[in-house]
Amino acid sequence: VLRGIGMHSHTRMTFPIQVGDRKFRSRYWIEPSLSYANVDVRIYLDGKVVHENKGFKAGDLSPVVDVDVTHGKTLTLEVDYGQGYDVQDRIVWVEPAIIRE
Repeated sequence: VLRGIGMHSHTRMTFPIQVGDRKFRSRYWIEPSLSYANVDVRIYLDGKVVHENKGFKAGDLSPVVDVDVTHGKTLTLEVDYGQGYDVQDRIVWVEPAIIRE
């Protein structure tokens, strides 16, 4: 069973980083049937972009994203409007996890 977080553009979700947290790891994808979807995906650590993927489209599956959160206080996941504004812009963060020591 896959677990994930679904997000529609424009959305931001922020999570606190706790002592002992080491990494954030996830992949993301867009259902292939959402053919008009096109989003910009960003991950922020303490307000600074640590991952960005512009123009992410339906049917795509990202590589694994590994972010070192050891010295961070907050982690923010953002899905922003791509080229098609908000038409079908729904992604899933696949099995997102904050890994502790």
